[in-house]
Amino acid sequence: MVVSFTPAGTVLTGAALDIRKTFDCGQCFRFAPDGGGYTGVAFGRVLHVTQDGGSIMLHGVDRAAYEAVWADYFDLARDYEALSDAFCGDEALRTAYAFSRGIRILAQDPWETLCSFILSQNNNIPRIRKIIASLCERFGAPIAGVLFAFEEMKCRRTPPLIAASCAAALGAHVMVRAVFGMGRILPFADFPAPALSSYWIVALEGVVFGFLGVGYNRTLLWLHDTEARQTLVPDRWRALPPLVCAGIIALFVPQVIGGGESLIISVGEHGVALGTLAVLLVLKYLFAQYSTVAAIPGGLLMPILCLGALWGRAWAELPVAALAAHGLSAPDAAQSYVLFGMAGYFAATVRAPLTGIMLVMEMSGAYACLPGSLLAGLVACRVANALRCPPVYDSLKARIRF
Repeated sequence: MVVSFTPAGTVLTGAALDIRKTFDCGQCFRFAPDGGGYTGVAFGRVLHVTQDGGSIMLHGVDRAAYEAVWADYFDLARDYEALSDAFCGDEALRTAYAFSRGIRILAQDPWETLCSFILSQNNNIPRIRKIIASLCERFGAPIAGVLFAFEEMKCRRTPPLIAASCAAALGAHVMVRAVFGMGRILPFADFPAPALSSYWIVALEGVVFGFLGVGYNRTLLWLHDTEARQTLVPDRWRALPPLVCAGIIALFVPQVIGGGESLIISVGEHGVALGTLAVLLVLKYLFAQYSTVAAIPGGLLMPILCLGALWGRAWAELPVAALAAHGLSAPDAAQSYVLFGMAGYFAATVRAPLTGIMLVMEMSGAYACLPGSLLAGLVACRVANALRCPPVYDSLKARIRF
């Protein structure tokens, strides 16, 4: 192997390395195809690597970085061709080596390897990559991640797996907070809890949101089945209408596009006029459902949480305010009902109440609202189950085309 250092990066010639096989074989989940090569993260460094025949370019990597990180990461000091001579006398091993030639064993970060192994149980490679990316980059919610693995993904609840999951979650939490300096997604830590005399309103909110969550699931499935039956738009162009809609909406109401973090913060921290709230609800509801059935990027969990926040603000602006004005309840801050709406709506649609409750708590830090979130989430889940509507993931599993 010849190593050359250029202003553009480090060039490897004759490295006996196939980057596609190495990154897609299932040992690593932080690298993804990008611009004719692969881009990913290892040991806190971003790398873009491309391959042209027997020549591999590590873009932006100088001699110091190559010797400190990437030479060991790709195990380039080991002669894989020489090792193959030791076992290729066996016909089965020779066939296996011919199929997997070019794969190198990556020297990954131990914590990342452990987390990848835990998440790999009962999953395939694309799902593992998506879950790890979400946990590392999106929510910063380790406890909710553990609960999601057992509550929604239905992993085996064995003591070793529970202990390993908790250890991995703790390690990920420390890395995200202490090493990368990431804080909470939602600045709601000081939101007050409602008075105990108002908890009957929280329970009623759970009942209503149980119906709302079932309505979301059923309209989503109806829209998916209707879109699948239509013949006006060819299959290869079915993503075009929602993308055009997204462009139009982005010109006038950009908060509706994407997951909705900024929209959650806006309705959580500030009052919203009822007319504006109605427009935001309709647009977000329709766009979230249409982007899901058209299989375009937009997510599913975060839009559900965003819709829960919008419904929660509507609940605070209408029934809660009306009851307080007539002296039927204590005057409460509207913010807490936004959090209860997120927990209840998530529990009713995904049917993973503990995951939704802890996800909202970890994202916001509003632990004073934990009792109300538990009440709203569990009631909403019970109502949705009573209505015999399957969870959204179970319903979509057999319908969405990948």
